[in-house]
Amino acid sequence: MMIPLLLGINDVVREPKVPENLQIIVEDSVRILQDTFAVFNLLPILPEGMSYDEFKYLQIRIDYWDRAWSMMLPGYMHFITYDPLGGTASAIVRFLGFALMGYSMYFGLPRAVEDLDAGTLKLNAAVFGAGMFLNFAGWVYDVVHAEHRLRDIQMRVMYRYRRTYPHEGR
Repeated sequence: MMIPLLLGINDVVREPKVPENLQIIVEDSVRILQDTFAVFNLLPILPEGMSYDEFKYLQIRIDYWDRAWSMMLPGYMHFITYDPLGGTASAIVRFLGFALMGYSMYFGLPRAVEDLDAGTLKLNAAVFGAGMFLNFAGWVYDVVHAEHRLRDIQMRVMYRYRRTYPHEGR
């Protein structure tokens, strides 16, 4: 009983043997961390003068879920791309469209079948159609303009740092 315990303690106390082919590179510790934790990609190698805002713009990726959320949340795409002015403009246009659609549904519909009038129904349909058009135009502006603006900023940042960053052939 005592012999296995002593052997176990002997293994713990013994100095660890370092293999001869192990190289520890202090200067390239970022790459070692990336190789060790390749799944997480914790520390990307950044150019020397890159600001946090430039890094933030390069990390944004727009996918189908963002486009789907922008259908329900007016101005969503502009807000996730850090453009509050465009997001506010898109939200105002879409809320105006929702207001026109709601007005035509609530106040424009006749309360009884006897009150049906062709002129009122045409006007009501025109107000509802204008509301739908504003809602759709605000959504298209939100998606297309936000993506275009984001890609333009990303390309400008990449162009700046690819010109100044010394490229290593890999």
